[in-house]
Amino acid sequence: MNPETALVERARGGDEEAFMELVTIYKPKITKMASRFGRDVAEVSDLTQEIFLEVWKSIPKFRAEAPFEHWLSRVALNRCRKFLRSEYSRRKHEVLQGEPVERRASGDERNEKDTKELLDRAMRQLKPDDALVLTLKELDGYSLEEVAKLTGWTVANVKVRSHRARKRLKEILEQTGEWP
Repeated sequence: MNPETALVERARGGDEEAFMELVTIYKPKITKMASRFGRDVAEVSDLTQEIFLEVWKSIPKFRAEAPFEHWLSRVALNRCRKFLRSEYSRRKHEVLQGEPVERRASGDERNEKDTKELLDRAMRQLKPDDALVLTLKELDGYSLEEVAKLTGWTVANVKVRSHRARKRLKEILEQTGEWP
């Protein structure tokens, strides 16, 4: 039995010390995943903490049919999806309340930071599953098959969702008048 498998088994049995070692091992990966969904450091930190809390609650159910890392990614992704849904609902409510939308003149020169901020704002306007598929496929570089495994969708469904999400993202960017 390799050391990680032993840690997982101990954590499944309720060993908090073993679980904290797993957190130490996987925190960078989970934080990176959460950073694709959170808007700032505090939100990413909260989301990462919520993911590990969910993992702690769920680890007794881990059946070791797949590698722990795959199961962990799936739990994290589901938590991120839930976060996206709640944020999407909150943002829709804010728009209905009449909060001003920030805009820039289309002729402004954009540096990399401006482009990233523009993309982040546009991604937050997408439906949760659209943002999820684009984040996994385009930003994190997962293959179609990997996205299908993580989400539980078929490869064909991932292709269709990805295509539609890119099309919707382009529409959002064009509507802002900030994208060529």
